[in-house]
Amino acid sequence: MEVKLTIQTENMVVLDDVLTKEHFKAMWQYTETEQYAIPHVQNWIKVWRLGDNLPMGGPEYVRGPNNNEPFGNAMDLMVAYTMEIAKLYPKYMGEDYDEAVFRSYLYPRNTKLSWHDDSIYKSAMVFYTHRRWNNSWGGELMVEETPESGVGIFVQAKPNRLVLTRAPILHQINRVDADAGENVRSSIVAFFRKSQSA
Repeated sequence: MEVKLTIQTENMVVLDDVLTKEHFKAMWQYTETEQYAIPHVQNWIKVWRLGDNLPMGGPEYVRGPNNNEPFGNAMDLMVAYTMEIAKLYPKYMGEDYDEAVFRSYLYPRNTKLSWHDDSIYKSAMVFYTHRRWNNSWGGELMVEETPESGVGIFVQAKPNRLVLTRAPILHQINRVDADAGENVRSSIVAFFRKSQSA
């Protein structure tokens, strides 16, 4: 598997040109046609603050000890790529995870995700599926690298880019700017955890 290593730090790794052109097309078509809802429409999921507005989430797809059947859609492709990358960068995945939860998200203009640390997971992955993204549209992943100094790294939401982050590391999604217009920050997110049925 050949991917472009863009940056590697103690807490994250950023990879570009991850999927082939054909497979990337399949992923953005999938995220454009998936069924979405506000993640906390019934109960407030407090990782999103009241001022973060309303991003949209697709259904969860769980891969683990009791969930190994194919999903029958393009998420199978994303799982396969992610698991191969996990083998290449094991230090970012945690030592004892055995389950991964995949979900697509849409962040339209004026939405964000406030600072949080994913401490209930071992690690996380985000893969950007939108076809294009302008640097002035916001939506950057902000990762704190030196907590005592308040210094970190931003990662632009570049198409066909994959980011792995170790938990618990403080991070946020910067607000998508109004300049994005009808363009939406589209991604697949995965969380790696210990199986809840173990």
